[in-house]
Amino acid sequence: MAVLWPGKQLDAGEEVPLRRVVALLQRIENNGRAEAERKNAARDRQNLERFLPEDEHKWTPDELEFGAHNGPWFEIGDVKIEEL
Repeated sequence: MAVLWPGKQLDAGEEVPLRRVVALLQRIENNGRAEAERKNAARDRQNLERFLPEDEHKWTPDELEFGAHNGPWFEIGDVKIEEL
């Protein structure tokens, strides 16, 4: 899976796997067993679709600023996630 941040343009090697994940989430959203599972899949799919080239979403200046300063890494609580 690609490392994503606001405004990043994907190359073909990043776009294809992202499309597969979006399609999987769509299937879970449509056929999930539990309501919470379907809602989580819908939320995740919508968030990831923002990175696809044809998405009409325009990144806000604040989102772009956040992406520029944080880049492909960030911290969540006690867990640190970094680019490999």
